[in-house]
Amino acid sequence: MRSCALILAAFLIFTSSINAQANVGTISGTVVFVSDTGKFVAVAPSTTIHVRIEELNGEFTADDIGDFMKQIPAGKYLVTGVIGCGGQEFILYEKQQRDFLVSPGAFQRFDVMVKAPEQKYACPQK
Repeated sequence: MRSCALILAAFLIFTSSINAQANVGTISGTVVFVSDTGKFVAVAPSTTIHVRIEELNGEFTADDIGDFMKQIPAGKYLVTGVIGCGGQEFILYEKQQRDFLVSPGAFQRFDVMVKAPEQKYACPQK
C-alpha cells in the first residue's frame, strides 16, 4: 500500500513538471543598433529588453555580443523598451515589430533593432 502511494506521488510530480514545461517556450535574438534608414551599425551589447504580457512585465538581458536566449511562459509579448547597461533608454527603430508570440515547447527568434545613439555606446568592463 505504501509503495503504491509513493509511485502515485512520483507520477503526479512527474506529470506536473511535464505540464509546466509544456507551457514554456524559448525566445532568442540579437539586439542591434541601426541607422535612421535601418542599416546595421553595430550589435548592442549588455542591453535589457523589457516586455509585457497581459498585465505582467518582464525582462531579459542580452550578453556582451548582443545575443539573448531565455525560456519564458508561452503567450503574446509586447516589447516596451530597451535599456543599456548604464541605464540609457534606446528608441526602437520605427519599422521594428513590437510584438512576438511564444508557443508552448517552441523556439522563437526575435531580433530587436534600436536606433544607434549619437555618442559611442560602451559598457564598463566586467
